[in-house]
Amino acid sequence: MAKNKTIDQALKISKADIVDTLKGLPPIKIHCSILAIDALSEAIYQFLKEQQRPIPADLETKHLRIAKSKQQIEERYSQWMSKK
Repeated sequence: MAKNKTIDQALKISKADIVDTLKGLPPIKIHCSILAIDALSEAIYQFLKEQQRPIPADLETKHLRIAKSKQQIEERYSQWMSKK
C-alpha cells in the first residue's frame, strides 16, 4: 500500500485502510494491521532521523507511543525470555 507513495501519503495509511484493502479481517487478526502501521511509521521515523529531516509532530508522538509499548512488552516478558 505504501509503494510509490510519498512519505506524507504513506503516513496517512490507517488500520482501516488495511482492513478495507484486505476485504475485511477476522477480529482476531486486526491487531496485525496495527502492527503493520506501527512498523511502517517506525521505518519512516528512522528514515527521516537518519536523513536529518524534520519529523512531523504526529509521527514523533506515534514513535513515543510505540517505544513505550515496546518497553512494556520487554519488561513483561523479560523473565520468560531469559529462560531460553
